[in-house]
Amino acid sequence: MIKINLFFLVFSFLTQTLAQKDTTIITKRDSIHLLQGVVCANSEMVLYSGQKYHFSISVSTDLDIKVNAINANIEFVESSKRGTGGMQYIITPIDTGICRINLGARGERDYGLMSRYFNVINYPVPPVFIRDIQSGGVIDNLFDSTTFDCKYPMGSGIFESYAIESWIAKLNDKTFEGKGNYLSKELINEVNRCESQTYLLITLNLSKNQTGHRQTEGIYIIK
Repeated sequence: MIKINLFFLVFSFLTQTLAQKDTTIITKRDSIHLLQGVVCANSEMVLYSGQKYHFSISVSTDLDIKVNAINANIEFVESSKRGTGGMQYIITPIDTGICRINLGARGERDYGLMSRYFNVINYPVPPVFIRDIQSGGVIDNLFDSTTFDCKYPMGSGIFESYAIESWIAKLNDKTFEGKGNYLSKELINEVNRCESQTYLLITLNLSKNQTGHRQTEGIYIIK
């Protein structure tokens, strides 16, 4: 789950809300301690489909709080009622396109306080790593403990991890296969004795994960 930390100012004007492909949660004001008048939402304009995002909402009002999410599922974190901070919500974008989060209040009529739009995209294909060298890099002198890895680079903002079920490697017109993360001794020996500027092609088969990617490929140049 990703915790998010952009601050919205809450406006007092009324807004209209959309009513398609949306979910709404009404939270009773008298059961929550609200000390501030801000909403903590996502600092990034791009969200990933299927990823869970943590929203903290604090609004100064005597009315019940209404949170509406379009193109997203929304859950209220019940334990946040007992805290002195804001209300906690988990937002999960459903599909690619636009996700809209509406914040409002409910009394004798509904009041729209603010809205925010986010662009929802699919996860990129995760890259292959060998000894922390990303696909497209140069490798040489592999050891028996050398492993494959499949992950997103640091700073990408994506923290999904992938388990490798099996792999296929092609080098010098030879094909090598294995299971798990470790390179086979046969592949390591072939890499260490082959000529420089040779290309190593890797295919990783991944376990089931929330991004939907079950396979990824990489290429390396052998020094």
